[in-house]
Parts: sequence; structure tokens; C-alpha cells
Amino acid sequence: MAAGEPSAGGNAVGGYEDLLRLALQVAVLRAVADLELRRVVTFHSRVAGAREFAADLPAAAALLKDADRPERIWAKAVAGTDRLADRRAAFAEFKAHTGDDGHSSRSQL
Repeated sequence: MAAGEPSAGGNAVGGYEDLLRLALQVAVLRAVADLELRRVVTFHSRVAGAREFAADLPAAAALLKDADRPERIWAKAVAGTDRLADRRAAFAEFKAHTGDDGHSSRSQL
């Protein structure tokens, strides 16, 4: 995409936001791999941004070389507006996916 060129949605600002999110995802994934982190929590100013970050994280990881990404990735957005049962289920999944041999990244607002 050239500078100023609109994203698929037809909005140049949205395209920049997509690129910024991708850069942040790559930075998080590389830090997880480089530092051998097991759990990562990210915070976002908007629920929609947190959900997009979590949903797109596996695709961002696929862009990296094997050495630059964690072996396993699990991500889910959790917001205070989610039902309590859903938040508890997400935290239980987070705990289950981050055993001694695994890595996970979770996006939370």
C-alpha cells in the first residue's frame, strides 16, 4: 500500500490504523519469542481495537519467520462490558493455554 492510499475499506486513516496494529502485533510476538514469555496481557483504549488485535494476531504471526514468533499463540479479547461468565471462561482458557511449555498473548481492555 502506498502512502495515503486507502485501505480495502476505502479509508486512508483505517489503513494507517491497520498498519499500526500490525506493527504492535509484530513487536509483541517478537518480544514473546525473544524473551520466552509464557503470558502477555495487552491493554487497548477501545474494545473494538482489542478484539481486532486478538482476532488478527495469528495472521500477524504467520508473517514472521519461525525464529521470530512464539511456538504457540492463543489470544482473546476481554472487556468489562462482557458478561461475567464470558470473562471467567476467557480467563480459564487463558490459564489452560499457558502451561509450562506454551506461550499465549491475550488482548484485554
